[in-house]
Amino acid sequence: SSGINAEYGVPARTRSLATALHLMSNTLLGDAVSPIVQGEVADYVEHIYRDYDKSVSETIALQYSFFVSCFVWILGAVLFFSAAENFIADKTRAFEAVNFQSNVPTVHGDSTISSRN
Repeated sequence: SSGINAEYGVPARTRSLATALHLMSNTLLGDAVSPIVQGEVADYVEHIYRDYDKSVSETIALQYSFFVSCFVWILGAVLFFSAAENFIADKTRAFEAVNFQSNVPTVHGDSTISSRN
């Protein structure tokens, strides 16, 4: 997906840099931060259920901590669809900004992009 994200918004000579920055930000925000957040949520929920049996409180805490991921996915879907709503117009502006001669596709995709790289 990184290549697709960096495909349209940047000139050809900087696509590899854009892809690298995209991968690095995904790794830092997703792989590095999410276990810490889920652990903190699990510890907090386990503290709330401390009056129950230890195995029950740990199980409930882990279940709730994994629910955090569901809300992040929902937020991501909302942001994706809001960005997709303006994709064609943003793509046209990006091509015009870098002086590409383009035949921008319509919403139905009945034409193709042609550009100088």
